[in-house]
Amino acid sequence: MRASRLTILVGAGTAVLLGLMGSAQAGTFPTLGDDGAAASAVLQLGAVPIATLQALPGGASGAERLVVVQRRLKAALDKPWQEGDVQIVQLNGETAIQLKGQHLLTVCEADAGAQNMTAGALAEQWAENLRGALRTITPAEPTAALAKFGET
Repeated sequence: MRASRLTILVGAGTAVLLGLMGSAQAGTFPTLGDDGAAASAVLQLGAVPIATLQALPGGASGAERLVVVQRRLKAALDKPWQEGDVQIVQLNGETAIQLKGQHLLTVCEADAGAQNMTAGALAEQWAENLRGALRTITPAEPTAALAKFGET
């Protein structure tokens, strides 16, 4: 099985690379759930991996969660932003990451367990990944963001 990637141009000239990828550490592709959906999916902004979203027990697959997070990320990046807009909050008793005060994603126990981390520690890592990714893209320069993927 080959991992698939999708490059999407989002507002303000930023490029978001989304896709199903395997663990970089293990060098494997995502496992598939019983329904054939990817159990995990990696969210990337530019060339920077942000988070590996796991399937929720009895709930959404990693790929389904990725679609939701991608939509929220696109909406947040359609407006002016800065890396300081990334915040970790407690939401309904769970650790979540917000961008510009808007809910981006919840760090679930499945996510934390897959990394052998607490949800809080994983949220810190993912938030720093997102801040780093925001430093690599410039909304005013769409061709620079797209050139990273060999597209102009």
